[in-house]
Amino acid sequence: MTSCRIIMEKASRGCDIMPSKTFLNLPKEKQKKLIQSATEEFSSHNFMDVSINRIINSVNIPRGSFYMYFNDKEDLFEYLLESYTQKLKIIIAESLKINKGDLRDTFVYLYDEITKRIKKIKIEILFRNAFIYLNLNRNKFNYIIGNELFNTIKSDIDKRNIKSIDLEFIFKVLMHNLFMAITDSIHIKDSNLEKEFYIKRLDMICYGFYK
Repeated sequence: MTSCRIIMEKASRGCDIMPSKTFLNLPKEKQKKLIQSATEEFSSHNFMDVSINRIINSVNIPRGSFYMYFNDKEDLFEYLLESYTQKLKIIIAESLKINKGDLRDTFVYLYDEITKRIKKIKIEILFRNAFIYLNLNRNKFNYIIGNELFNTIKSDIDKRNIKSIDLEFIFKVLMHNLFMAITDSIHIKDSNLEKEFYIKRLDMICYGFYK
């Protein structure tokens, strides 16, 4: 069974983004080691090449124990994404505050800030895996990147210069554009050129919903 097919089946079942109680009951240090090992694995290999064996061998746990914690590597990856989403909420909230609630300026700032942080902690491949995974699994994208994030920050958006439209949908479009641009920028030498393309696309979107 291909990874894409697995993803779509999981989406149709509406799986929650939660590890088992067995994992949550582990000592915090053991949880931390497993998540750190998983982060390193997803930051070093394309999604299809990620190995559960490498993860469990690095933290010296039996394979059977891993499957008591997570159903499969998709479950594990979604848990990683959820943890990064919590950090993303903070970054977006800070960006909106810095830019006085203006969405266009906020998303220019987010491009620079997130790109800088990704390169600093060297998770370029993990970020690319996340973008591809969420693109294939739109239900997860809407949950992780859309609805939950939007509900957290919507009160901080300056709506005075925005037309009366579906702002949540616009936010998802802006997030998708942001993720796509950052993913592209990881693979090209001229990051300034990619930023120019990103801002052009951002402006085309914004001109549609600003008064």
